[in-house]
Amino acid sequence: MRSGSARFFTGVAIAALLAGLLTAEARATPDTAPEPPVHAAPADADGPLFDEPEDPVAVDEVAEPDGEPPAAEAAAPAEPAAAPPPAEAAAPPPSIDALVPVPEPANVPPPGLKDIAPPVETAAPPAQPAAETATPAAAPVAQPPRPAEVVVRPTVDAAVGEALRAALTDRTAQGEDKKLREALLPVYEARGFKPLWLEQGAISPRADKVRATLADAAAEGLTPADYALPAAPEPTDAAALAATELKTSIAAVTYARHAMSGRFDPARVHPLVTPRRTIPKPDEVLAALAAAADPGAALAAYNPPHAGYRALKTILAEMRLATAPDEPARIPAGPLLRPGGRDPRVPALRARLGVAGDASATTYDPELVEAVKAFQDTHDLSPDGVVGSQTLAALHGDRTATVNDIIANMERWRWLPRELGRTHIMVNIPEFTVRIWQDGRMIHRTRVVTGKPATPTPVFSENMDYVVINPAWNVPPSIVRNEMLPLLASDPDAITRQGLEVVVNGRVVDPYEVYGVDPNRISFRQPPGERNALGRIKFMFPNQHYVYLHDTPSRSLFQRDVRAFSHGCIRVHEPLKFGEVVFDLGMPGESWPPSRIESMFGREEHIIKFRERFPVHVVYFTAMVDETGALVVRDDVYRHNAQVKALLGLEGTVRPFVRPSSPKPVSLTQPPELRPVGPPPTFLEELFGLRPPRRG
Repeated sequence: MRSGSARFFTGVAIAALLAGLLTAEARATPDTAPEPPVHAAPADADGPLFDEPEDPVAVDEVAEPDGEPPAAEAAAPAEPAAAPPPAEAAAPPPSIDALVPVPEPANVPPPGLKDIAPPVETAAPPAQPAAETATPAAAPVAQPPRPAEVVVRPTVDAAVGEALRAALTDRTAQGEDKKLREALLPVYEARGFKPLWLEQGAISPRADKVRATLADAAAEGLTPADYALPAAPEPTDAAALAATELKTSIAAVTYARHAMSGRFDPARVHPLVTPRRTIPKPDEVLAALAAAADPGAALAAYNPPHAGYRALKTILAEMRLATAPDEPARIPAGPLLRPGGRDPRVPALRARLGVAGDASATTYDPELVEAVKAFQDTHDLSPDGVVGSQTLAALHGDRTATVNDIIANMERWRWLPRELGRTHIMVNIPEFTVRIWQDGRMIHRTRVVTGKPATPTPVFSENMDYVVINPAWNVPPSIVRNEMLPLLASDPDAITRQGLEVVVNGRVVDPYEVYGVDPNRISFRQPPGERNALGRIKFMFPNQHYVYLHDTPSRSLFQRDVRAFSHGCIRVHEPLKFGEVVFDLGMPGESWPPSRIESMFGREEHIIKFRERFPVHVVYFTAMVDETGALVVRDDVYRHNAQVKALLGLEGTVRPFVRPSSPKPVSLTQPPELRPVGPPPTFLEELFGLRPPRRG
């Protein structure tokens, strides 16, 4: 047994000698002392190649029965193998004596299958590159490399994270900056203050996309300077990198809020401008950008999605690129130019509209009349073909829009809900027009009368809820305070002449019975009927302003070009046709032709509650793109557009709102002075009560 074992290990030793000589020849240096070779475990090894005995003996020190142990090994046969030297200190080739195995202890059995089973894998340090050899050879029995010393240093992003934590929790920040930092803090805390826009001290590709969107803000009618970012700082300056990270997040959040809901409170234009804005929360914006595959596109998507906004954006780009066209000659002012008439201004009118014909003819012929009518219709003028001051102003471009006008109108689109509604009604005050939309298609359009500049129609959004046929008119509080109470105090009979009733605590009383009553307890009501100020039908979308769409007995006003005559409510032209469409939307599956609505006319109120509610948006656009793709411009009847331009810093001066002075408080403690009707009574008549005083 010992003889066979000795021969086996002798062969192993000779093979190891040859391999070691080849390897050592390539790596040896004169200064190194010989070391015994150690078998290297394979790369996927799980543990040592052989089981180590309790008293470790080097694997290569296998006993040879006929040889003598080397002197060095005999002196310390039980010492474990020395640690491998550094890779650069390669050992010289081992001597023959070093490879001769020592005698095998009697109690150590020869290796079996379990001794060469695949070892258990252990984490090995990365191998040093082998020195180049002269000739290819079998894999040598190499020493395992010494693990490189690991020095733990914080990464650049970690240092930036610490600086970012300090910046977000800075107690010296104030105002809006402080609010934004506090809002963004939870997002960064959830990320362990890992930067969103930096990678190893450099601006990341994701940040480049956000920066590109911010730089292109002018295309959306925004101001790029509001979102300016610094250049990339030095990659080792953690504080500057953290500042860049924070400024990028704040700029992105600010852009999103401006794009989605505007740059100032709309009530600064006028207290009655109360749109239903959607203002995104800073932390939600930042979280959404962090999760987006393309944060630049996600940021740009905060701009209004509406077709009207996108059309103005296109117009803005075209206006910035366009050069001023040659201006046709102005048409001189003069008397009304009527169809069929002769006027020396006709050639200029023909040139202005681009109508072919005899350039010297002075007759206002039918072809030119039709061109004028078409122009008037698209500019919301009465399409009668008569050329007056309003038509001349429109022809001369006095109602054209500038770049600043387009930007101001784009700003007002941001005040609207992002979802206008699959079905919705839109009333545009400067246009004096109402449209009904369904699935992106206009299904009805008609004229309206809106509030006077002194009593403007509010700007807001609410839901159409119900319709009242034969409505009573409950006079709004503002009209009661400013008009009805002073009229009651001065001329009670005027209330009756207007078909109004005086109501105190829900009871109709004689106008002369209110003296001594608190004016705040008095209201006014007009019963249903032909003379009712609301006409025969009103369309209710309950709101804080007591404003609604309704019929009117004063239908002649719809023929005017400028139709700002009401106290704020919106009068509808041809209300039965309008009502038929509204009923179809609110009561799907039912038929409500005008004849059915008319059959309900009378002195009794009928309330029809809609099954389907839909939004009504009362808006204020002086520049818009119509159904044909043409830019349409309207007069700034309430000066809202001028105020928006001033608030944006584009042009003009911001006008402070001056609330109209309220009338003096009405005193109803004394009846009004009685005015005689007819000849005054004689002394005897008054003395004996033959003719009592008459009320005027």
